[in-house]
Amino acid sequence: MKFLNPDYLLGLLLIAVPIIIHLYYKKRLKKILFSSLMFLKSAEATRLRWYKLKEILILIMRCLIIAGMFFALARPQYTGKLFAKNRLAAVSVIIDNSISMNYNDNFTNALKKAEQVISNYSPKSIFYVTPLCEQKNFKPFWSNKHSALENLKKIKLSYLSCPLKDLINNLKNENTALPKEYIYIGDGQKINFKDMEPTKDLYWLKIPMGSENIAIEDVSVKDPFQVPKDYYELKVNIKNYSKRVYRGNVQLIVDNYIKQNVCEISPGQNLITTFALPVTIKKGVIQLDKDSLDIDNQYFFSKSLMTDIKVLIVGSDAYIRTGLSPSNSISTPFQIENASTIKKTDLRPFQIIILNGIEELTEFEIIKLNNFLSQQANGLIIFLGPKIGANFKNFLAVFGTIEGQIDVEGYLNIKWIDTEYEPFRIFADNPGINLIKFFKSYRIIPRAQVLAKLSNGIPLILYHNNIMLITSQFNEASTDIIYNPNFIPLLHSLIYGLTNKYTDNEFRTGDKFPRQVKIKSPDGEVLSENIFFKPGFYAVEKETVGVNIDHLESNPQILSPEMANELGIKIITPESLQGFSDLTNIFLLIAFCALICELILMLL
Repeated sequence: MKFLNPDYLLGLLLIAVPIIIHLYYKKRLKKILFSSLMFLKSAEATRLRWYKLKEILILIMRCLIIAGMFFALARPQYTGKLFAKNRLAAVSVIIDNSISMNYNDNFTNALKKAEQVISNYSPKSIFYVTPLCEQKNFKPFWSNKHSALENLKKIKLSYLSCPLKDLINNLKNENTALPKEYIYIGDGQKINFKDMEPTKDLYWLKIPMGSENIAIEDVSVKDPFQVPKDYYELKVNIKNYSKRVYRGNVQLIVDNYIKQNVCEISPGQNLITTFALPVTIKKGVIQLDKDSLDIDNQYFFSKSLMTDIKVLIVGSDAYIRTGLSPSNSISTPFQIENASTIKKTDLRPFQIIILNGIEELTEFEIIKLNNFLSQQANGLIIFLGPKIGANFKNFLAVFGTIEGQIDVEGYLNIKWIDTEYEPFRIFADNPGINLIKFFKSYRIIPRAQVLAKLSNGIPLILYHNNIMLITSQFNEASTDIIYNPNFIPLLHSLIYGLTNKYTDNEFRTGDKFPRQVKIKSPDGEVLSENIFFKPGFYAVEKETVGVNIDHLESNPQILSPEMANELGIKIITPESLQGFSDLTNIFLLIAFCALICELILMLL
C-alpha cells in the first residue's frame, strides 16, 4: 500500500488522546467504605461488567474514528497484484505502433485495450497517451480522461522499429503531483526492450503476437567488388520464422521484367536464392507470397555496381602497382597512374589517391586533398613512411596522436582484424593474415575507428570518413606482406572499403539521409527532415534509393515472463482489469461506522 498524502499519517498520533483521557479518569475513581454491600454487589455485578465493556468499546470506536479520518486524508492506494479499477495516478499510456504490430488485428486490439485501461482509472487521474514510434503531426500532452480517449484515435501504425528505453527515460523526467505509472500496450517484442534497465511502475498489457512469418532479410550483389560485364547476380536472403515448412514463390519485379524462383524453407532456417540481372537493371522489387505479416514480404533494392577505378599513387609505386595489377593477363578494375607529388597533378579524374611513404604536404596540397575528399565517392589511402612533416602530421590529427616509430625487436604480427567490416570479411577464419610480419610501424593513440591491430596492441589500420591510414609502409624494409598471399586481397579490400560504401543505395525506415538535399517520398511528398518514414523508392537528386523496414522486426520473439520480472515489469491481462485500488472511501466508511456505533453505545 502507498499513500498520496503520507504527511497526514502523523495524525494517527492523536489516537493516544482518547486512550490518555480514558486512563486518566479511571485513576480518579475513589473507593468509599460502606457498612454492607453484600446484597448490592450481587445485584450490580452484571451491570458493572457491561459498563466496563461499554467504556472499552467506546474507546475503540473513538480510536477508529481518528484512524479512519487520517488514513482517508493520506489517500491510501492499493498496490497488490491486481491492476485495479478506480486507480488515481499520472498515467503514461504507450501504444506499440511498431512494425510487428501489423500482424493481423493486433494494432486494433491494442487500441481497444487502451480504451479499457483508461476507462478503469479515476476521473481525477491525468493521462499522457503516446505512440512507441514517433508519428508525424502527433504531439503527446498531459490530458484528462476524455482527451486521452480522443488522442488514442489519432495514433497510426508505423514502419519504424523503436526501443522502449528512450521513451521511458524521457517520461520519467516529467513532473506530476500524482504518482506516475507507465503502461505499455503491445506484443512485447524482444527488440523493443533492448538495453532496458530495471524499472518500477511499468505495466505491460500483452497483445498476442502472430507466429507464422516469412521475411526477406537482405538483398545484396553476390560479387560486389567485381566489375560486371553484361550480367550480375543478386543474392536474396529469406528467413522462415514460422514453425512450419514454407513452400512458395519469390519474384523479382522490375517494371515488365519479372523473374520467379520457387523456394522451400524449413522452420527457423534461412534460404539464399539468386537472380541474374542485366547490368542495365539496378533497381526493383523482390516479393514473397503473402502471410500474416505482409509488410516484410517486399524489398526495394537499388544498387550501384562496381565500375573501373582510377588510382593515383603518390610516392613509390613499386609494390602497390604490382598488388593492384599483378600482370597484363589478369583483369582488374584499376587504372593506375603515378606522381611524385600532387602539387601539379589534376586530381579530378581519380577516385582513389594512395600516399605511399611521402614525408610532407604543403598547405596547397592539403587544400587540394580536402577538395578531392569532399566528393563522397572518392577515397584516400595513406601508408606512413620513415618521416612525417609538421603539416602532414596536422592533417593526420583526426586519426589520433602519432608518437613516432616504435623500435621493433624482431617483428610484429597482425593480432586482430575487424571481420565485421564488410570488405574484411574475407579474412575471417584465415590464419594466413596473422602470419604477416611487420618490422617498422608507428605508435598512435587512436581517435578514429581501428580496423586492425598488431601483436603489441597498437593500431595498424585506422578508418575515418573516406580516409584509410596504415601505420606501416608496404615495402621490403617494413613488412613481408608483399610476399604473402593476402597482400593483394588486403590491398583491394582497402580500396573497396572506400569506393564501395555507397554500392547499396538503400536505407532502413527511421534512417536520416546524410546530406541535406531535396528528397521526394514514394507519394511525391518532399521530405522536410530527410528522414525515411515508410518503405519504397525515394528520389534523391538524380538518384533513386530504396528504403526498407528493419528486418529484426520480422522476428516474432517476445519478452519472457522471467525477463519481464528481471526488468521489474508487471504483466497485466484484460482479465486483471478489475477490483478497487483507491481505499480513501473505505477508510471514510470505517470512520463513519465507528461514529454511529459510538452514538449507539452512548445511548445504551
